[in-house]
Amino acid sequence: MTTLPVLWERAHAVTLHVPATPDTHHLVDSKALARMQPGSVLVNTSRGPLVDTEALVDALREGRLAGAGLDVFESEPLPADSPLRSSDGVLLTPHAAFYSDDSIHTLQRLAAEEVERALAGRPMRSPVVGPSGGCPAQARRPSA
Repeated sequence: MTTLPVLWERAHAVTLHVPATPDTHHLVDSKALARMQPGSVLVNTSRGPLVDTEALVDALREGRLAGAGLDVFESEPLPADSPLRSSDGVLLTPHAAFYSDDSIHTLQRLAAEEVERALAGRPMRSPVVGPSGGCPAQARRPSA
């Protein structure tokens, strides 16, 4: 485990995988971008408000970043006049990369299998850990 300042300084590519909360709003701001290595890449497929768009555009235009890949935006839908649309090195895609008939079928099947495991009292493949450290769904299950 490392600290965010060290991550910004050492990473050649940063991908974001965190929820949007008050603590993560503008997690990637001008200070974070200034710490990143010249020529590095930022990818955000998590939540738009994690990245300060103005600071990202400045970093790209100044050549501090080689590029950015985004499928979420601070302002959605992305305005037609957003400077991200005309910035070099930016790849913009819709936030629906998973979507296909096969992926929907797989998602539904996996969800049903997880419910079946929980109802049968078997360990869940993807337990949700509550604040007390236990699985809330299993804690509420009636005992036999």
